[in-house]
Amino acid sequence: MSRAAAHLSALLYVAGARLDLQPRNERGATAVDYGLVAGLVAVAVIVALTAFGASITAPISALWNKILPSS
Repeated sequence: MSRAAAHLSALLYVAGARLDLQPRNERGATAVDYGLVAGLVAVAVIVALTAFGASITAPISALWNKILPSS
């Protein structure tokens, strides 16, 4: 198992433990919930960029050059 996959697995385990199905008196999302979601998104982006980095470099560079053309 790669290091990124191990981190993703650990994050999903923690998120699953946090999102248990027991009724609570809490309403709405807490900062911990938002932090877990942000962490999961960050890990997913890192894993995706690691896996597809070479194949998406050209399209991202082309888009970047359209947004900020060099003078």
